Amino acid sequence: MTSLYRKILFFAIISFTTIAFSQNTNGNWTIKGPIAFPADISGQIEGIGRVSQIKFHPTDNQKIYAVSASGGLWISNDAGTNWNKTTTDTQIPQGSCSAVCIDYANDNILYLSTGDANYYSDGYGIYKSIDGGLTWSASNTGIENRMALEILISPNDHNIILAATTDGIWKSINGGVTWEVKKSGGAFKDMEYKPGSTNTVYAVNDNQFWKSIDDGEFWSQVTDVNPSVGGGGRITTTAADNGIVYVGFVGTNSSSETASTGGVIYQSLDSGVTFNLKKGDVKPNLNGYEPTEGGQGNYNWDIFADRASVKTLYAIGHVVWKSVDSGTTWSKLTNWYENCHTDMHQILSSPYNNSKLFNINDGGIFTSTDAGNKWIPSSDGLSATEVYHMGQSKLSRNIVSIGTQDNGEIYLNNNSWTCNRAGDWATKTNFDYANPNVAYYQETAQRRDIVANKNDEEFGLTTPNNNDNYIFTNQNTSFALVSQGTILKKTTNLLAASPTWTTVKIFDDKIKSVAVSPTNTNEIYVVLKNNQVHYTSNGSTFTQVSTTPSASDVYSTIVVNKSNTNIVYATCGNKVYRSENKAVDWNDISGALSNTNILNLIQDPYKTDESFYLTTVFGVYYRNNTMSDWQSFSTGLPLIAQITDLFGYFDGTNNSVLRVSFYGRGVWESDLYKTVLSNNDYVNNVGTISIYPNPSTDIITVNITEPKLMDTKAILTDISGKQIKEILISQPVTLLDFTNYAKGIYILKFSNNITKKIVVK
Repeated sequence: MTSLYRKILFFAIISFTTIAFSQNTNGNWTIKGPIAFPADISGQIEGIGRVSQIKFHPTDNQKIYAVSASGGLWISNDAGTNWNKTTTDTQIPQGSCSAVCIDYANDNILYLSTGDANYYSDGYGIYKSIDGGLTWSASNTGIENRMALEILISPNDHNIILAATTDGIWKSINGGVTWEVKKSGGAFKDMEYKPGSTNTVYAVNDNQFWKSIDDGEFWSQVTDVNPSVGGGGRITTTAADNGIVYVGFVGTNSSSETASTGGVIYQSLDSGVTFNLKKGDVKPNLNGYEPTEGGQGNYNWDIFADRASVKTLYAIGHVVWKSVDSGTTWSKLTNWYENCHTDMHQILSSPYNNSKLFNINDGGIFTSTDAGNKWIPSSDGLSATEVYHMGQSKLSRNIVSIGTQDNGEIYLNNNSWTCNRAGDWATKTNFDYANPNVAYYQETAQRRDIVANKNDEEFGLTTPNNNDNYIFTNQNTSFALVSQGTILKKTTNLLAASPTWTTVKIFDDKIKSVAVSPTNTNEIYVVLKNNQVHYTSNGSTFTQVSTTPSASDVYSTIVVNKSNTNIVYATCGNKVYRSENKAVDWNDISGALSNTNILNLIQDPYKTDESFYLTTVFGVYYRNNTMSDWQSFSTGLPLIAQITDLFGYFDGTNNSVLRVSFYGRGVWESDLYKTVLSNNDYVNNVGTISIYPNPSTDIITVNITEPKLMDTKAILTDISGKQIKEILISQPVTLLDFTNYAKGIYILKFSNNITKKIVVK
């Protein structure tokens, strides 16, 4: 299907047979993006989505696995140029992913840890696939929900697995069927086998280094590693000398503007028996935005020893640093705002090509082939964008704005995504009815033409907040309502350079949602935090008309039905209510909806059957007034990430579309709900006449197999008998194009008085 709000078609054969219908109420969701790495005009290097870790295939130099922070596991088959999703979309529970491990004896066996490595939060434990990532099942008996920061398979036996977790080091000897703790306690951050060894393993937490010489069975602390200020411990070894071990900590990471310290490096030359301090908690700050500035968080940190050079060492946090004297002195290779995305989590070279470095960060995956000086994005296809909020243009299907974690505002223009501002961008975004490209940002009370990339401009509101409610209407493009706290404000010159706002009313509690009638701007509804529902018919004098049947203090929306404005819908928490008398009385129509807060409720204003869509974080639902309950409208949507917004572009044609945004899987879209006919022939006493809707057009096919009806006329009339069209039945198939017809009931009458009724909704 191609458009959710195609005209809903069904037919009846008068006086002959019962009609068989099949309804498509499931949705037809596909990803809109970003899929390719977004173009960047922000002035600061941005990206596509947070990635926590990559691993290389044990024998295939083209195959790489990437763990995205909120969007599951991805695989590249061309050495990291392009990425393909795995079935973690639907096979792994809601949650983030932190680490992956590939069985060297059978690459169909994969282990994946859930949880967010950057925020250091547990998930659902470890999952296992035995078919290359097609299906997954929980593999967490014993280890339970603990997040693993690293998963390693023993060189001795591929059924022996080690996991360094948020709570100790765990071991499985049966391929992940069960797990047993081997080092109790300790929030571990990294773990690595000694190169070439089958038994020596190193592990580190925020301030301690641990070593095992019996394949992870017993662990001993090496007290030479004792940073006064630790944080974010990382380990690296080198095949150039398997006795060398480096350990790095974030250190003080001071935010002083005049001097900053941070980045502590230890080196061992004897396989972790003893260590020497190579760089103390002194300048430069290896984890700062600048050498003499602070950084943020010990999750932005990693070190890597060159595979061929025993003295070459890299460190990352917000920039890339390089040492050629075993970590004593350092050179800064990049700036935090250019070349390579900041907030870096992993750096390493390909084991098949030591000259190709990979930088894993909040923008995705970047690669360098000149020893870390120049970096290029290598994340096409890795559509794991974490969207805080989305805004959909009301006048153009092709314009969408999303605010993302660590990757700025990214906007869609036709089929291309562009980043036009940097950093976190968490504001809610709205569009007016006057210009398809003008976005309004709630958290900043600014607007801009995003396609022209104009500067932000104020539009007269102060003390903005993401909890404000913006109401625009196509009845008057200069009219707008905004609620701020307890105050409802109005402007009638929205499009002016400096709109003026007047206070309509100050209520007794915070305003949770606002609705204006789609046919009369004087009719306004307001729902308060204390459950009160207020209404005005003159645009100024409000009266409390009811209270919502359930609490409205967390999530609440209110929407007026366009075809009959006496009908009002409201959501409160996880409940949906319908009123037939302008919000005076409410009926609970929640039905079988899940016990999850409803984020948004929208209506297709071009339908007369109360076509409403709603979303929770887990899925989209649809209902109209012919249905007894809400039906899932989520076919194709990923399950691993959570929905953050639902919007629709409605114009009454096949161009209409629904879109949802995910925190971790970007933007997805579906055509609208429609009733689809089954492809059955209906036989009467003169032959066979079949009517089929085309799901991708507004064309109805009339299939005639009775020869006596050839070269005769058929008249298409509306329900009143007014003739719409005269058709010559000159071949077995006749096409009726309903693109420009009004909604209604039509009668197709053939020359022998056989009739077909067609209802266009």
